[in-house]
Amino acid sequence: MTSDKWKIISLDWDNFTWKKAYTIIKFIMNDRKDIEKITVFTSPNLDGWHIYIHFNHWLDWKEVLPLRRKYQDDPKRLINEIFKDNPDEKMILFQNKNGNKEKFYCEFWPQKYQMPDHVPSKIHSSMLGT
Repeated sequence: MTSDKWKIISLDWDNFTWKKAYTIIKFIMNDRKDIEKITVFTSPNLDGWHIYIHFNHWLDWKEVLPLRRKYQDDPKRLINEIFKDNPDEKMILFQNKNGNKEKFYCEFWPQKYQMPDHVPSKIHSSMLGT
């Protein structure tokens, strides 16, 4: 059994448009100063988003659940995880029944880094100077 401390919080946003997801991501980035980056994947059915918030320190489980609620994680998923006591069973995002997996979409970094605030998953060859 692993420790019940977390450096990454996963969120499941079903039936969210990109506009809504992007608005919440901007809110999250401005909400806390301890976020290293946010990684975005398309959900296996392409009907929403899987979000991974990376922190620069460990969070206790009692901190994680209120953040997931605040950041609009799937309510059914939250209810199920309230009753789990094994850390290995918490914050799991599944592939769909046909075996499809989430696909990388983009990443966001806080302004404290001198990096682009958005990196698309596909880069056009003209951007590489070739």
